Amino acid sequence: MRMKRVESSSSVWCYERGSEGNEMNEMNRQTYWQVLVLGVCWMGSVGFAQTSDPAIGLWKTIDDETKEATSIVRVQLVQGRLEGHVVQVLAEPKDAICERCTDERKNKPVLGMKIMSGLTLKKTGEWGGGDILDPDNGKTYRVHLAVHGDRMVVRGYIGVPLFGREQIWLRVAN
Repeated sequence: MRMKRVESSSSVWCYERGSEGNEMNEMNRQTYWQVLVLGVCWMGSVGFAQTSDPAIGLWKTIDDETKEATSIVRVQLVQGRLEGHVVQVLAEPKDAICERCTDERKNKPVLGMKIMSGLTLKKTGEWGGGDILDPDNGKTYRVHLAVHGDRMVVRGYIGVPLFGREQIWLRVAN
């Protein structure tokens, strides 16, 4: 704030605020609010973009060999990475366990199991770099997925994506 010294008629010195000080405070206040509003909007749009990705939701898995529906998987964003949990087993036996798993999932129920994790966003509707478990054979594969409308192409592979298996998952209405 800029002050100006003024002499009054009673020979007492006093200070009065210059008008440019008020203008400066008003500009600072206005700039502060503009930056604050922009920051809130930007943070909200980032959060919206992450939760509105078309890969997020419920998906019916279709066996690539039998073409039968096998489970419903909830795909969700957790700490910036995509993961999927089995929320319903459609194939028999409905109380299946992962007998062939070699990690902490061995002999655990498939229902509720995390079968996909660690995927990072490549572009909207396309994720990769994570892992997916095939509970039937107990093997874990690298995974890449791409959403095309109500269909998601899920490609599991070892080493190079060219040498892998592909499944089509179908979106389930919430």
